[in-house]
Amino acid sequence: MAGIGQAATTGAGVDSGAADLKFHKLIAAASGNKLAASLYDLLRRVARDSRVRLSAPNPPCPKRTQQRDAEHRAIAQAILARDPDAAERAMRLHLAAVQKLVVERLNPVAAAG
Repeated sequence: MAGIGQAATTGAGVDSGAADLKFHKLIAAASGNKLAASLYDLLRRVARDSRVRLSAPNPPCPKRTQQRDAEHRAIAQAILARDPDAAERAMRLHLAAVQKLVVERLNPVAAAG
């Protein structure tokens, strides 16, 4: 559980993608939910798709990393407080933010309009 809290924030000099992967894998492992682990693996494959990465900043935008870390900390705090409803709400908000980014990367013209 402590590892989830620590992994919620991307450390200085740490690859943003690796930090994200570590956080989500720890949650999936701690949950014991094989479906959650499989879903996260699928999402990571989508994220690596060249069509999604096409307009992704390289290196990642520090503002987005900070926002993602705040989302991760909200999830981690709820998990550590053993509040499944708050954890679910925080995860849904995080997934909605990620979904928005994916849609914007797939169709930047529509996202701008």
